[in-house]
Amino acid sequence: MELRLVFAAAIFLGSYLPLSIILLVQDLKVDLFSRPFCSTLWQMSSECELPFNNSGLSIGFALCCLACFLTTVFVIWCKQEPQSITIIESKQIPTDLINYVVPYIVSFMSLEYSQLTKVLGFTLFMMWIFWLSYKTGQVVLNPILIILGWKLYEIKYTYQNSPTERVDKALAKTEFKPAANATIDVEFIQEVIVKRD
Repeated sequence: MELRLVFAAAIFLGSYLPLSIILLVQDLKVDLFSRPFCSTLWQMSSECELPFNNSGLSIGFALCCLACFLTTVFVIWCKQEPQSITIIESKQIPTDLINYVVPYIVSFMSLEYSQLTKVLGFTLFMMWIFWLSYKTGQVVLNPILIILGWKLYEIKYTYQNSPTERVDKALAKTEFKPAANATIDVEFIQEVIVKRD
């Protein structure tokens, strides 16, 4: 099971929304908070200044992660054509959060957007983590989805009126319970099985 690269990248970047906010806060110019509020900010007056050292990169990364997260949630919540399957076996996949913890640690090792070499190094590091997650099929292990109540399962199933057994990963808010000759309706989002209830 491989997600399409663009959708997998959106899931991956969306899962780092908290990291982008941490980096945004670390990029704040604290001394600007002592100034009075600039009422002409929306007119892009030369008197106004955004309170970030590198506003383009810090705000851009945060907005990109927010957009990817919202895209992920939107795609998961959009109704797809349901398909009936029979569950033979299911097991919850324990969430290995090490892939997500390491970049957070890196963010506290003085990553500054003003130092181009550190930003490039961090970008290469994130690309490497994404590629490993993508190739191992772990990109759907999104910690933000876990917070929203979703769990990742590996299920063995058959399609209705088909003897061929298949094994795939599935996202669900409720447990997959095998039952003899009982079918359930699921949806597929780029080869990921989604069970909503």
